[in-house]
Amino acid sequence: MPQVPRMSVVTTSSIVAVAVGLAIRGRLDAALTAMHRPGDVAGGFGAVASPSGLWSPSPVREVVRAWRDWNADRLSAGLAGHFVGPYSAVIAYAVVDLLLVTLPVVAALWWAAGRTAKRMAARSDPGTAMDPGRAEALRRIAELARRFAVGYLAVRAVIAVLVPLAARYSDAVPVVSTIGFLTLVGEIALFFAVMPLVFAELATAQREDRRQTRERIWVWLRYLTALRAQVATALLIAGVVIALQGDIGLQVDDVAMRWLEYWPALVFAVVVAAFASWLLLLSGEVCWYRHLRPRPPARPFSFRRLIAIGVVGIGLIATGFVVSNVLHYSVGDFVVWPGIALLLFAVLSLPQEIQRLHAAPPPAGEAPAAEPTPTTPPGSPPLLLWVVASVPLAALGLIAARAATTLAVSQEVRATVLVGVAAAALVAVVMAIAYRVPSLPGRLGAAAGLWLAAAVTAVAVAIEATWPVPAGQLIGAVAVLYLFASALVLVLTGLTLLGELWTPTGAVALLGLRRVPVLTFFAVWFLITSMLNTTDHYHDVRLGPPLPASAAPVSVQAAVDEWLGRHPSTATGTGGRQQVPMLFVSASGGGIRAAYWTAMVLNCLFSPNPVQQECAGDPLDQSTVFAESGISGGSLGLVTDRVLAGTGRRYGEVLDDDLVSPDAAALAFRDMPASWLRLEPSGIDRAAVLEQAWERAAGSLRTGLFADARDGSGRLRFPLLLLNGATVDDGCRLNGSVLATAAGIGGPSPVPGTEDCRSLTQFDPGRSDPGSTSDPSALVGSKDLYDYLCGPDSTDRHDIALSTAALLSARFPYISPTGALNGCQEPQRRTYDIDGGLLESSGVSSLTEIWTRIAGDIQAINDNPTGTVCIQPRLLMIDNGYVQSAPGSAPGQPQELLAPIQGQSLVTDVRSARAEHAAALAFDHAFGRLGCPGTPTATSRVAHLLPVARPGPRAPLGWSLSKFARNDLEEQLNSPANRCQIALVRSWFHPVPTARTGFCLTGFAARATGPNQTGPPTLARFTGSFADHVGVAGVRLDVDGCTPAPQITCSVTTDASGRFTLLLTPGQFSTLTARWGTAAQTIPIPSSPTFVDTSVNLIATGRPAPR
Repeated sequence: MPQVPRMSVVTTSSIVAVAVGLAIRGRLDAALTAMHRPGDVAGGFGAVASPSGLWSPSPVREVVRAWRDWNADRLSAGLAGHFVGPYSAVIAYAVVDLLLVTLPVVAALWWAAGRTAKRMAARSDPGTAMDPGRAEALRRIAELARRFAVGYLAVRAVIAVLVPLAARYSDAVPVVSTIGFLTLVGEIALFFAVMPLVFAELATAQREDRRQTRERIWVWLRYLTALRAQVATALLIAGVVIALQGDIGLQVDDVAMRWLEYWPALVFAVVVAAFASWLLLLSGEVCWYRHLRPRPPARPFSFRRLIAIGVVGIGLIATGFVVSNVLHYSVGDFVVWPGIALLLFAVLSLPQEIQRLHAAPPPAGEAPAAEPTPTTPPGSPPLLLWVVASVPLAALGLIAARAATTLAVSQEVRATVLVGVAAAALVAVVMAIAYRVPSLPGRLGAAAGLWLAAAVTAVAVAIEATWPVPAGQLIGAVAVLYLFASALVLVLTGLTLLGELWTPTGAVALLGLRRVPVLTFFAVWFLITSMLNTTDHYHDVRLGPPLPASAAPVSVQAAVDEWLGRHPSTATGTGGRQQVPMLFVSASGGGIRAAYWTAMVLNCLFSPNPVQQECAGDPLDQSTVFAESGISGGSLGLVTDRVLAGTGRRYGEVLDDDLVSPDAAALAFRDMPASWLRLEPSGIDRAAVLEQAWERAAGSLRTGLFADARDGSGRLRFPLLLLNGATVDDGCRLNGSVLATAAGIGGPSPVPGTEDCRSLTQFDPGRSDPGSTSDPSALVGSKDLYDYLCGPDSTDRHDIALSTAALLSARFPYISPTGALNGCQEPQRRTYDIDGGLLESSGVSSLTEIWTRIAGDIQAINDNPTGTVCIQPRLLMIDNGYVQSAPGSAPGQPQELLAPIQGQSLVTDVRSARAEHAAALAFDHAFGRLGCPGTPTATSRVAHLLPVARPGPRAPLGWSLSKFARNDLEEQLNSPANRCQIALVRSWFHPVPTARTGFCLTGFAARATGPNQTGPPTLARFTGSFADHVGVAGVRLDVDGCTPAPQITCSVTTDASGRFTLLLTPGQFSTLTARWGTAAQTIPIPSSPTFVDTSVNLIATGRPAPR
């Protein structure tokens, strides 16, 4: 093997360093953005090192101040060993940016400028085509680029020093303005380092250069043509692993963190990634040498042969249509496109002039190559092949580097394992590219190696396709991805080699092609077959046993009557009336994050033996919950809590499993082949596999939705489950529950298509029956799952497993397929379910609509002077969206061209927020008069539990949670804000807190609005109205004589809104001390507190001395 210049190692290392640096920078910037108090401003390194600091320093100073305030809270709360501080994160960002991004970029610019200068110096000789004076001028311009590149490096180095200093010591205007000025200078320097090189290239683009450019383009097209199978596979891997951002991108990182708790997945990921890289290299070598071989001579098709081809094409088309449309088997669609292609080729090739056409000869200069030998390096594959082959290992290294950075932010020492994985993978990439490592040693046959690799891959694919749940969980999601890439490159390589066997003739040669486009033919075949809009049953929703007549759904009114008839009394009020909370629970969508969070919250509130010690106390009576409404992963959390109730099992035993790997395996090795072949076996698609993975963890999820809705005596089982999906065909809500909520239409049956959930046909004159006693409590734009539980061409209804019903609510686009359901009243009518979060992801809108329909009945009960029961409606919203609780900047003037698009995007984004706001208004304001007579007003009728963004690992939107993500959710539940919300829920059931339950002391520190106050700081107790006041952040409250315990918070700092929240035990402590700068105030703790005590508030004056 010829020696490779050392510069190849340097160049390759530089490119890899930039990729790694950008990945690490992104995770560090995300961590810095999360370092702020709730409600405070948020910003990363780029928000500080921004040119805007020059003309608008205040926002930049606020970001730095928010970092410091968060850091002060971190230190005072004893979390110094849990998270790195902003100063450390800023230093890490600056070092990574300078060494791994800026320095390689500057080195590349320096090298490019030197290369251009040398080229211009060579052209300054009088004998060249370029004018010597012009060449010398261009050489000087290229040299100028070097100076600007060095200036850019110097400016970034100064910024790397100043930003940490600002974060640690001073955010004064001069410092911030200097950083902004240097950032602007650096961007200008980078611009002027790049543009001279571009200018020099454009200025030298004379005729001979254009010819060279065309030759280079031709060479690259030749490379891409020969290696098209490998390039396509590498682009797929890069797109899946690198390009995915947001919650989906976090799922990829979280899968890597899961390696630290399940090491076989790490081993399989490394092994299969290395195998995929080797297979890309091996197959690329085979394709390259086959591509360079001489084309076989063209063999024109005779007239008879073309007629035979046309007849075969007609036969395939006819067979396909008969099988598909007469026999109703979708597999017939599979043969239609080949028939069309054959018929088209035969018809277009019939003219004699076209029959005699054959492919053009290869261009002069393309010499056929034999198999590689050490003495024929010019025929060896291009460097592009090694770059493409290194993509799997490079992607593995980037995944590990991103995950290690996130873990390092939370000071997890096991991040070093991922650092080692990343380093090993990326070093292998550099060595493979720089030294062009051969695929096989010596003269081993590449074809034999390819057959061996194909056999190994086929066996692995068969195992994954047959047993996707255990096999997928064994090797992990990353290994599944690389196994799919290996299978894909083998298939594409086979098709590429097949196209190299024939020389185009006839109509194909008319297109000027030199090879038969087999790969293009199969790609079009796959797309057309997959997109044919014919009815097939592969993605039909799994149905269970037949439903008995007694399992028919009930009206909302009937359900309310039954709940009122047998609810227990959980609290005693004044006047002898029993106060009974009527609780409604909503669980928002968010994949496994939502499922875990929902199940954890319900376990904390209602389990007699909660998992977390902080939740210990008197469990609440879950039978007082009237309905639980879920969307997407929230639905899975609800059904998980339902089936585990009373079993002693914990939710983690079900939801800790890796659920994304079986789904990925079924998508890759079942659904994609079946989509092409149009096979229709039911109950084996990736949706069914995901349901089976859930059932494997909890067998009770196989219980039918309607069977579970009633107990052994046929009575309804409360709470009622409302699992909300959506339908693609009409955009309606699909109500998966025992409640009948679809609007009924009176009179004659309307014309099909005019009676859907959006229709107002039911309100047409004459359709209402004055004597009808039907229940009017339909939900808006909804249809009932009960009406779509029949098999194909059948009117017999079947039950549906809880797992299947939950997934109907959680079919996230592309992750799960749409689920086909057959109508029972009209068997030919089908509807197609998708994730309910596409309508709104809070899950609360169903409860709001139910509440507005029963509020009058509840009010009549509470207003009855002779009644003995008083119903207290309450709403618990379980949200999981990691709210970035930072205020937005003042809105600016929108661009008129983009305003409609921006407005539409915002309207879509705030659907869930609007639904939650509407629910809060309905329960806490519009129907606030429904409180029980003679009882004090509740602190709030609405509780809202949610995690907030913070540095380190966090639960992604997906179907797999690492231990680190699960720990984050558990810690978030025990935050003072969420613990206070839990205390609020307890107050709905019990009048007085106890030592077992504890209580929440929450209030505000505020100051009067107006001009900035001066003078020494003071604090005092405040009992007035907070009108014309603003919150004061940074007031420290310490409980005197307090020792931290699971249910006790001894010290807290007010957030950006001025709020503080302390968790205490009644009667254990008597005073707390508030401090703000040099001001201090001792305040008595209420001796007889309520569950959520809001009697302590503070007023601040003056201004503390700057730190």
